Amino acid sequence: MNLIEMRETPRTRLKGFLSHLALLTCLAAVPGALAASAPIPDPPALRFLLPHALFSQSGDQELKTLVEEYNRAHPKGKVELLFRGENFSSLKELVAFHLAGDLPELAAVETSELPAVARMGITRRTLPFRRSLPVLVRADETGAAVPGTWATLLNAFQRSSAPAPSPSENRATEATLALPLQGPLGLWMFEALSGKELWRRETGGLRTNRELKPLIAELQHLIDSPQVLRPEETWERAIQAFLDRRSPMLVTSLDSLPYLSSQSTFRWNAGLLPVFSGGTSQLVGGSTLVVTRESPEVKQFLDYLYSRKVAMRWVAQGNFLPLEPGWVRSPEWKKLVHAMPVYARLVAQAKGTQPRSTDPDVVRAHSEWLQALRLLFTDASRRVPADTVLTQMDTHLSLGKY
Repeated sequence: MNLIEMRETPRTRLKGFLSHLALLTCLAAVPGALAASAPIPDPPALRFLLPHALFSQSGDQELKTLVEEYNRAHPKGKVELLFRGENFSSLKELVAFHLAGDLPELAAVETSELPAVARMGITRRTLPFRRSLPVLVRADETGAAVPGTWATLLNAFQRSSAPAPSPSENRATEATLALPLQGPLGLWMFEALSGKELWRRETGGLRTNRELKPLIAELQHLIDSPQVLRPEETWERAIQAFLDRRSPMLVTSLDSLPYLSSQSTFRWNAGLLPVFSGGTSQLVGGSTLVVTRESPEVKQFLDYLYSRKVAMRWVAQGNFLPLEPGWVRSPEWKKLVHAMPVYARLVAQAKGTQPRSTDPDVVRAHSEWLQALRLLFTDASRRVPADTVLTQMDTHLSLGKY
């Protein structure tokens, strides 16, 4: 090729320009055509803010199924599920939506946080949603009764052993009792064991609490005893240790029993958790539904969600709701009793329906207690003396209204 052949003429420039313009026109037309052909989805009639729960997987899946069924039947009133937060609470996310002026119509918050929500002035009404009770589960092929007091439970520690594994298994017992003592659910269990609210301080502060300090000392003693309690036990680890047959006893919540039924390969029994002060715990935990805006769409969805048939499906998957008298005569309830008699018995025994705290500053106290759990219930080499921890809490909580 010579220099003459390489020279560009006005005609060749025009042809190149037209070709380039045609290419750009085609490229620009493609997305437009695709966008024009794609249907624009209708906005949801209401949004439902929910936390990511650590357990109750069956309950979470059932809720998604119920909402999908509802949306198919109500295409003009669809519900959008927004999963934010964790540990039965989406309070922080609800606050963020509120500050942004974009509140969802429904939200689930931890029951103890209702006073904090009330202070925001966004609540139109509340409904029980995911409620649960602390329970003690015992793995025993003979179906032995669950210890009803801590005195009998302490005696059981001396003679309990994990169910014998099959010859192909080689798993040693980690601890006699799998007890979660970390995080928000661990705090709930600690409060259940104490048999009293932790949020209100007595005269003189937490350091002078005559009922609380012996409980802390007893739990620390159990942690320090070989193969009794494991320090820093998380919720998931405790349940998995029980399912793996490494811990013959488990402290958990009522809503996890359907999950245990579906995952366990051995026989077990359950009862309401005994408290250190005597008796059994009726401490209600879980979440409550907060309605931030009333509308026909909200009423229609709530009527569906709390209808007897739908609510019974919700209960059957581990999400306790206060039972109506007629439920025990329904076919759904009889089916549940036949499928999971232990779970159905405990649901029927449950009497508590109120949040466990009425302190408007419970969120700040909640944060302080979570930090205290990590300091009190770790192994002895890293543990901070209880008096020091409680004194620090008194100092921090006295800086504001509590």
